[in-house]
Amino acid sequence: MNFDNFKNKTAKILLDIKAINIQIKKPFKLTSGKLSPVYVDCRRIISHLKERRLIINMSSKLIKKKNKFKKNKLYSWRRNSWNSLCFLDIRKIK
Repeated sequence: MNFDNFKNKTAKILLDIKAINIQIKKPFKLTSGKLSPVYVDCRRIISHLKERRLIINMSSKLIKKKNKFKKNKLYSWRRNSWNSLCFLDIRKIK
């Protein structure tokens, strides 16, 4: 798998399902209180099963390839990142 292609496919999927929203003139107010011109709606990813599966499969291949996670750190990473990566199935990485 070409990982540059992975980036392009992921970006296309997120834009196609309208998970990425951009408002430069009136930025989004994030939960943290910070303002951001970009908002990623993870609920959109969850509700599009085909696209979610593609992202999960590509992400797990990328993580395995980069070998950034040791098995004993997977659980901790999963708990700390659950909200931002709610669609990633950790079982695919093992």
